[in-house]
Amino acid sequence: MTISNPTWLTPPTEEEDRPIYRPVWRSIILQYGILLGFTAVLFVLANYLRLRLPPSPLINLGIVFLPLGLWIWFSFRVEQLYLYPRRQLFSIVIISALVAQAVGVPLVEDFLQVENWLSLAPAIDRIVGYTFTVGIVQEFLKYLIVRFMTWQDHLRERADCIAYAEAAALGYALVVSLRFALTGTPTPDVVAAHVFATVVVHLVAGIVVSYGLSESKFAESIFLLPASLALAALVTGIAIPIRAGLVNASLSPAALEFALPRPLFGIGFSATLLFAGLWGISFLYRVAQRRDRESRAAQEV
Repeated sequence: MTISNPTWLTPPTEEEDRPIYRPVWRSIILQYGILLGFTAVLFVLANYLRLRLPPSPLINLGIVFLPLGLWIWFSFRVEQLYLYPRRQLFSIVIISALVAQAVGVPLVEDFLQVENWLSLAPAIDRIVGYTFTVGIVQEFLKYLIVRFMTWQDHLRERADCIAYAEAAALGYALVVSLRFALTGTPTPDVVAAHVFATVVVHLVAGIVVSYGLSESKFAESIFLLPASLALAALVTGIAIPIRAGLVNASLSPAALEFALPRPLFGIGFSATLLFAGLWGISFLYRVAQRRDRESRAAQEV
């Protein structure tokens, strides 16, 4: 008997068995779910069990770097297990942090001096003001970093846009969180709540921009990218004053105002923004991926 195709008997190589790309949504849910749990534990210890940790710069620094550590363990490290790992992730984290420190934060705090004229403004004015200052500055800078570091050679599928947007969000949020943790003597539970809120806003807004970037790259749409930048800036503009209002001046009825510590509302708002934002954006990505498959199938016919 003659074997017509001997390659059929060749076992698959290790390279052929390895998955191609790392799934991003699973890593994101794990990382930020753990971060939320950690924040909630510190909150309960401080506000219900009265085990409030004393202010400590070392502990606060550990909390600030926790999101980056979770990302390194669940995302960056795991990338190496896949056949085609994303190569510019850590570089984007570092560049985003440097740009935030050198350009973004000084522009908002020193040049625009947002807190001096927005902190006591009416609610609508604060939303509009934060959108056109903090929102636009942060999201445009992060977009520029991702766009110029990945567009040519590193965007191979839509999920790449999410992974690189998350890296930019972590780098930028790290600088903002550091400045908060090292200013004054905040307690660890307060730092944890602020870090969680900061990272969530940057993540959700960044992934909104990533959707517009993916449409521009893979669907050649010229309209969704500026729309996604505007929406991301609006998300930031809404999130900052609403969270501040919930934490500093409870919007709950009087009976609840005494029963629940006000920081709980801020954590709850950030958690809602996280999961609602991720669900909404993942839905848009699923629709886009289904459209891509249908388009390829139609072309093959």
